[in-house]
Amino acid sequence: MPIPRNPDLDDQHWVPRVAEETFSELLGAKKPTVWSLSGVGGVGKTSLLRRFFNHCCDNQIPVVFLVDLKQLRVSSMRELLMQVEHAHTGQFEKTQHKLRTSYETFSDMLQAYGQPADNAWDLLRRSASQNVSTEDKESLGLVAGAVRDGVKLAWQFLNRKENKSLQAILQKPEEHLLKALREDFRHQGVVLVDTLEQAAAMQLYTTLHFRGDGTLATDIRGEPHNIPFLDYCAGIAHYLLDQPVLMVLAGRQEIRELGELPPEYFARKQEVPAFTAAEITEYLENSLPRGMASPTPEDIDRLREITHGNPFLLKLVVRLLYDWRDSWIWSAEQWQPLLKSFRADDRHGLLIYVARRLASHVQEGDRNFWRLALPRQYVHREMAELLFPPEASDTVSGFQLLKAYEEKGIVYRNQHPDHYFLHDETRDALTAWAKREQLWWGKTAVGAHVRLAEWFMNNHNPAEGKPTESGRKIDPLKQPQPTELLEAAYHALMSDEAFENRKWDYTREQFWDYLAGSASLINEEKYRVITALPRLENEQVTELIKILDEENEKWGYVFDPEDYRWIREQIISGRLGPDWHSNESSLRTALAIRPDNTALLIQFANLDHLGTDEREQAYERACQLSPNANNLGNFAVFMKNIRHNHDQAEALYEQAIEADPQHANHLGNFAQFCLQRGEFNKGKELLDRAFAANPEDPGLLLELWFYRFAHFPEAFPKALDEIWVLLEAGGCSEGWDFSGNIAEAEKDGHPELSRLRSAATAITRREH
Repeated sequence: MPIPRNPDLDDQHWVPRVAEETFSELLGAKKPTVWSLSGVGGVGKTSLLRRFFNHCCDNQIPVVFLVDLKQLRVSSMRELLMQVEHAHTGQFEKTQHKLRTSYETFSDMLQAYGQPADNAWDLLRRSASQNVSTEDKESLGLVAGAVRDGVKLAWQFLNRKENKSLQAILQKPEEHLLKALREDFRHQGVVLVDTLEQAAAMQLYTTLHFRGDGTLATDIRGEPHNIPFLDYCAGIAHYLLDQPVLMVLAGRQEIRELGELPPEYFARKQEVPAFTAAEITEYLENSLPRGMASPTPEDIDRLREITHGNPFLLKLVVRLLYDWRDSWIWSAEQWQPLLKSFRADDRHGLLIYVARRLASHVQEGDRNFWRLALPRQYVHREMAELLFPPEASDTVSGFQLLKAYEEKGIVYRNQHPDHYFLHDETRDALTAWAKREQLWWGKTAVGAHVRLAEWFMNNHNPAEGKPTESGRKIDPLKQPQPTELLEAAYHALMSDEAFENRKWDYTREQFWDYLAGSASLINEEKYRVITALPRLENEQVTELIKILDEENEKWGYVFDPEDYRWIREQIISGRLGPDWHSNESSLRTALAIRPDNTALLIQFANLDHLGTDEREQAYERACQLSPNANNLGNFAVFMKNIRHNHDQAEALYEQAIEADPQHANHLGNFAQFCLQRGEFNKGKELLDRAFAANPEDPGLLLELWFYRFAHFPEAFPKALDEIWVLLEAGGCSEGWDFSGNIAEAEKDGHPELSRLRSAATAITRREH
């Protein structure tokens, strides 16, 4: 709920929504189904999911509720499954209890021996999975370095008589939890997933693998691997949806695909609309304080005007009316401040006005509440003192303020008891107001950013310097980069008081947008750049921005502006890793949200390790959506080199050239195709056209001169010289395959075959 329920506010009466009828119908059908629930922020998606959860509770239907991951400080899917809300899931709850009891008991045991308890779970999992002798198990401590005593204790704990039966479940905790859930869902079940657009790409550790046949497998000997949350949801769907399970995915955009789940499993998506006048009337009848006069139709129209029918805004206004209950009357004079604030700023005015009035009811004249918007994700209760340090002996504590803001509905909590959240619209409004009041860059803000940067650095669990079990140091640049590290970088930049004094050509917000949105730098590198800023000269910063600009320009050619803007937003928020363009999991996540983006489809199809069924389908889909030269040409290369379907490859090359007769790369590739088949006249014509297109890429020029040297050495006696000039300048075409050209040249009696092979090796950096 955006606004926590307050018994005095009498907010227990619900305004029925159309989505509830659909939910009931889908439940009644008892068929395996995925249902996408979408709508703008504040329209009531979370409230609906909570309503669905309560309906399942009341009707004895097994249900699990996965809330927005950014609101849960979890790093693994096991942690998430241990914290998930659930009801009528007896087997799942029993498995949870066994795991939790084992973990807590062993943690106490570790601490009693002076050992840190934070690695208790991993010690139990690894010790339970070791299929070696007692002597070997006890000697594991000699290898484990700093945790050797913990490994021994884990071995001793597991070999107690009463714990023998736990070894199997401790080896495969996720697998046992999901199998227990499957058992609970045998006759019917519901899975609710909230705020999917924010959680979809979040990477969590797991030891579980979802097989293509819908079964589970746990790698008990291997290290945990990272998986995007949406991929995990897809795995759960494949595992559970041979039973009558309803999976509801809520977000701002609909989900059209979930892994390789067939389309027939998807119900028609449901858009959650704004409140109508009748729904506003019903909501007020159920929610206004007792004794307050009822509004007229004109008052309802005013409320609809200033809230746009958005339930979130309406709840805030009603919260304010509740505070005004002793003095409020439905009159033009009373309406004037609300109407004035709305008309002065259609987007933020009403929210700012209501939030200020509610905050002033906590502390008279409160101008501090805007600090809630300084952390970008959530306000942990530990942050309260960082944001609201005592400025006088009689000032209430930061945590007391935070609790009071929650009571007034300015912040809210979901499942995690220590995490307080701002609605996105509230955050935007408070930020806009603080900037307008010149508070956003003031000394108060700087001090808070300094404290927040330190807090996030202390809570991101840096990998640098930490040894693995074998004693090998971890390379932090090869490790998953936690969002907290990006947050630390952000607050470090915001606390840099001297930034503007350096007279750079960029504001700090522009600089952050460039740096944080980089699709190439990882979070560790972004943090290093921020901490190095005081030592950088203007020329160095300008050069860095130039490099990032070139990166943006490169991706700008690949993606349309809207999709590239979305990708950058995901990267800046920390929800999409810097390797997204070559990472299968990240691409699957992005395609689930942008299924018709041709650039994403081509990136996905270019992943060499994927199965050729999948890759061909991605190429075909991209060419259907946008039959341009790039897509057709890439598909042609795939059909030639991977599928070895030369007839279709030739047809695709012809289409690519027709789409862009001056595309040097595809002209060159088609020329190679023809020359390898012995079609020298057509190959030479295409080769000449490729040169006439004046290509600038050294790699492509190397390929073109190589074809001339391989097939027309007498006509182009300087071809080899041109190749070596390009190579000495640093050019290459790494990994390109010239074997077909060399074979054809050898068949034709090439006069310098050894030098041809040497040139091929130098260009491609592979033996020929």
